[in-house]
Amino acid sequence: MKILINAIHSKAGGGVTYLNGLLPHLVKQGGLELILLCHTKYRDVLDIPDGIEVIEVDFKDGFLSTLLWEQFVLPFKARKLGTQTTFNIANYAPLLAPRPVVFLTNNPEVRHHVPLRQKFYWWALLGMTWLSMMRCPVVLTNGIHLGRQLADGWAWLERKLISTPMGADVPVGSAPVRDPNLMVAVGNIYKHKDYPTLIKAFSLLRKKNPQARLLIYGHPLDREATEDMIAVINALDLKEAVLVTPAPHEAVLKSLRKAGCYLSASRAETFSATLVEALACGAPAVVADYDFNREVAGDDGAVYVDVKDKESAATRLAHQAQKLLDDKELQDTLRVKGSKRAGEFTWAATAEKVAVALKGEFLPVEKEDVQQKDVLPEGVSLAQKIRSELQQLKEQIEDALKAFKKVD
Repeated sequence: MKILINAIHSKAGGGVTYLNGLLPHLVKQGGLELILLCHTKYRDVLDIPDGIEVIEVDFKDGFLSTLLWEQFVLPFKARKLGTQTTFNIANYAPLLAPRPVVFLTNNPEVRHHVPLRQKFYWWALLGMTWLSMMRCPVVLTNGIHLGRQLADGWAWLERKLISTPMGADVPVGSAPVRDPNLMVAVGNIYKHKDYPTLIKAFSLLRKKNPQARLLIYGHPLDREATEDMIAVINALDLKEAVLVTPAPHEAVLKSLRKAGCYLSASRAETFSATLVEALACGAPAVVADYDFNREVAGDDGAVYVDVKDKESAATRLAHQAQKLLDDKELQDTLRVKGSKRAGEFTWAATAEKVAVALKGEFLPVEKEDVQQKDVLPEGVSLAQKIRSELQQLKEQIEDALKAFKKVD
């Protein structure tokens, strides 16, 4: 079966990581002839193994130009190549391409944590995602929670979902001696990561243990979020105790293997790959209680904290982290359960599921597993959701206009 892998959106971050991890295993699956389509500008970021034909394309690298090229030029190329399926490493697909299959990579909840000017992009993305989910016979997702969230309870959409998460082929095991004073967080600096809450919680932990240190591994990709984080560090006089830095992957894993615990207050993730790595490295985890974390660690593989109330989130996080650090038996239990869970997320297993889905050999979700909403007239739930979101957006625009008028 001839498959066209649409990688024109794979420029950096999760899309590149996913392809580079998946392709060496996908090429070993039988019955697939793989052709990868990528932008010339970003060819070098992809590690493409032998056995995959590569087609480089060159067009203006912008949101609108990419969208138009993908929707109108790519389908023509796909049909000319004689491909039966188009595998798209993005939330949305070229709707006219042969048998498009999307891989959901972006969590729409992020739109609640971005400036007003970026909300229009997220709304466009959400609209294209819904259209693509309706068009595609199969919808792959980096986390089943994300697919169900986007399906909005509609059973016919949920039955298309297959969870094909990122693998984390990290050798399971920790350092012989762990450092109880070392706490580690991993993730680039964005608003939805909520590092200010994490740092406030760490400050409370330092009151009992002044020797405690916090390592935050991540790139400062959001200037406003980075400034907010630094302001909290300075206000709490933690410049000597908190280190924020990017680092090579091996350095991150080395720290996780000796850390007393792994901390995360993130409010929106597609798939928590860093949590998988923390579990594999034996770092007991204290994380925000959201579905994307439970999908990784299970119900008992980490300590979960309700952080929905921002006023009390830091206190709650600090309290649960301190209980963990004081309880060696709980730490040992989490290491055993966590390492077992981490071992389930491998690229080989993901590649096998992707191959089966691309061949169209089965429907992914059984009817009894679908979480269907109460029966309503067709279209009501989605319409209500859209109206609610548009009303929120309208109110935010009005508030912004009022603020501008005050400045004037």
